[in-house]
Amino acid sequence: MRTRNLIITSWFGAPTVEHLPHLSRASQGIPPHMTVNLIVSGVPLFSEEVRRGLRKIAAENPNRLGLAQVVKIRGFAGATVRAFFSTLMTKEDVRVFGSEEEAVPWITERLATSAEAWTSAQVMASLRRASAHPSE
Repeated sequence: MRTRNLIITSWFGAPTVEHLPHLSRASQGIPPHMTVNLIVSGVPLFSEEVRRGLRKIAAENPNRLGLAQVVKIRGFAGATVRAFFSTLMTKEDVRVFGSEEEAVPWITERLATSAEAWTSAQVMASLRRASAHPSE
């Protein structure tokens, strides 16, 4: 899901090398924006090539207002993914969250600095829509 200043990517499995060019293109050439990765389900297996690619994409985006990693996976697998993103993404404009509810205040605050502010309710509704599995 992409709007003028909010990009939401929903993951129902671990990213592969084939996903990286699409992720990179999604945020190029657009005005200041917020990026949200919703990790909804899947096995937290990231190849070293994917790790390098994600680091590069995160570092080369000058128009990003922030990057929220929302890890909805529960239990040990979720803790593993949150720990991975916490060590991978160390910039101040990056945060890792365990739920949409935790992420919304920070996302809304970051979007308030852009030309198009969002309310918390608008952000939450967008995240909920993006969390629904495509087959639902």
